Amino acid sequence: MLTVEYVVVLVAGFVLGGWAVPLGFLLGLGPVATFLTATAGGLIGCWVFLLGGERVAAWVRRRRRDGSHHSPSAATAEAAAADGGTGDDDGPDAGDAGRVARFVDRYGVRGLGIVGPIFPGVTASVIGGLAVGLDRRSLGRWMTIGIVVIYALYVLAMSLLVALF
Repeated sequence: MLTVEYVVVLVAGFVLGGWAVPLGFLLGLGPVATFLTATAGGLIGCWVFLLGGERVAAWVRRRRRDGSHHSPSAATAEAAAADGGTGDDDGPDAGDAGRVARFVDRYGVRGLGIVGPIFPGVTASVIGGLAVGLDRRSLGRWMTIGIVVIYALYVLAMSLLVALF
């Protein structure tokens, strides 16, 4: 039977990504139930935004005032030239897309897919990845792998911590 705890963890997996795992433990779900529910929420969120996120990604690209992927040095130089600053900070409008672009420049779509489900989260990773022009299929594949593998490791680590204390 689907209880409130399962629904909360499922929605948290959709919205918050990896934060659904400790929430599942806090709500008293077992490790398997937490893994399955958080993973289902994360995967649903990932694919909803992958399939419908092109509009949001286009909006983010328009906010960045270009339709292409910038290297961090080019984005930083443009930001510095625009505000007369040093270029050390992309400013408050850079948001997740700027951070995702820098991360993707360094680690690629595989790195984003593996790390993204925990930080900055599924939603920000998918929208940011689409905004910087990553291939939708490749991003979906690596985000799916990342959600399943990282959540499994996260649940394992949390269950070991719970068992110790």
